[in-house]
Amino acid sequence: MKYIFALGVDILVLVSIIMGFHFCNESLLNIPHFIGWFVGIVNLLAHLSKKSKEGMAKKYQPQPLLFRIYDVLTDVIFVSFCAYQGWMFMAAVYATAACLKAEFKHSMEKTYAKVD
Repeated sequence: MKYIFALGVDILVLVSIIMGFHFCNESLLNIPHFIGWFVGIVNLLAHLSKKSKEGMAKKYQPQPLLFRIYDVLTDVIFVSFCAYQGWMFMAAVYATAACLKAEFKHSMEKTYAKVD
């Protein structure tokens, strides 16, 4: 229940990609295009700002390994899709943001593991 929003966004992106290719409707591909730019820029700015990282660290809660693996896999798939579509700059921005997010989560999980 905790991750329902993230799963919902992933399902929305997946369905719009499938329907866009199936019906040859380029406008349906605007949904993942917008979500990719929005999430990529927000994540990139959040992980580059020291004040933002401190705030995220205070509110961070440990995540199950399965969800962290799912999160990394969906990021890799989305970056691959962006590159396939020819959205190279967006793929680079999203990949950078995804790497910073994965590194942040890894460091937070190590911090929680040391506390236990």
